[in-house]
Amino acid sequence: MAEATAIGLTAHNTPFGDIVDTEDDVQPLVASAFRDAVRAVTLVAAAMKEAALNIDAMAARAARDWVTATEVADMLTRDYGLPFSVAHEISATLVETCQREPAANMTDVVNDAARKRGYDVRVSASALARALSPEHFVAVRRTPGGPAPEMTHDALERSRERLEADTAQLAACRASLAAGADAVRQAVDAL
Repeated sequence: MAEATAIGLTAHNTPFGDIVDTEDDVQPLVASAFRDAVRAVTLVAAAMKEAALNIDAMAARAARDWVTATEVADMLTRDYGLPFSVAHEISATLVETCQREPAANMTDVVNDAARKRGYDVRVSASALARALSPEHFVAVRRTPGGPAPEMTHDALERSRERLEADTAQLAACRASLAAGADAVRQAVDAL
């Protein structure tokens, strides 16, 4: 990351015609950025290959600490027509109130907070429980790059296709370079 930042800073405000002035400074940064990126990805791949994931513990943690509170705001905007900023205020009120008073009725907290802001909504307990569900939180995020299973599946498929294309191109380049090296050797031998 530091090398990538340095590359940008080195080339910043360099007139296009003067790019040669920075090449000696940029090339080592590019090389080290790629070297470090390959090392980092290799390390993560090795760690993930041997990782043992406790899915139940991860699911329990995902349901704690109000991680999904954003979906309450999204639900209020999407399903009840509240402005986004107001919906986030209500979601924040829900979190603050329930942290202070764990026995508070969450549905009442949300509906009362909306009324105090001039909105008559009647969020049901089931709608609120669904919004706070980690499974729902993931499932509704279907935008490109989102965590919904179909989105991650599509992204993985595109990545695999790209990897196959890149691998084929790399093999073709290596074969071309090897053929070129053989041609040079043959030409030298013929002299």
